[in-house]
Order: sequence, then C-alpha cells, then structure tokens
Amino acid sequence: MKGENYNDNFGHQIENIVYIELLRRGYKVDIDKDEDREIDFVAKKGKNIEYFQVTMQLPTDSDREVDNLKKLDDNYKKTVITANRMDTGNVDGIGVVHIVDWLLEN
Repeated sequence: MKGENYNDNFGHQIENIVYIELLRRGYKVDIDKDEDREIDFVAKKGKNIEYFQVTMQLPTDSDREVDNLKKLDDNYKKTVITANRMDTGNVDGIGVVHIVDWLLEN
C-alpha cells in the first residue's frame, strides 16, 4: 500500500539521518544484532560508547525499541530517537528524544 511504503521509507530516512549525524559527530558506528534483539546503532568515540534505537514512534502494545536497550547489561548511555514529539521523555531510565531536538544538541 502506498501509505505503508511511505512510512517505511520515512523510517529508513530517519535512521540514515541519525547514522550520518553520528559520523559527523566523530563516532565510529556499528550495528549490534543477535537472534533476540537488534540495536540500531552502537556509537563509539574513544572510550565513550552510546546505544541508539531509532523509531517513528514508540509502539503502544510493545516496547521493543526500549526492551532491546534494557537487555544490555552495561551502564553506557542508551537513547531512543523518535519522530513523534509526543513520545519524548524517559522510559525505565532510557531517554526518548525527538529527532529534531537530538539533531540540535551538538
């Protein structure tokens, strides 16, 4: 369907923007994937490591984006970047930030 293709494409565009911005900020960027979960971006700069999930909006019936980050058993910064301004805040200690606000941080 036309609407689904647009939304899916928009989601990929947001991921591309985040990826390029992380590179611009000087991070080495990887993807962490295993059979149970996928972390969109693992950003490394020196000894600093940050994890990022990118989503159009947080799902109401599942916290897959946040759950993948919660399963990580380290204390590195974890952030969900969303295109939905209404989703921003904090979920179980994980920051949820609107993409425009995140882009303007640095």
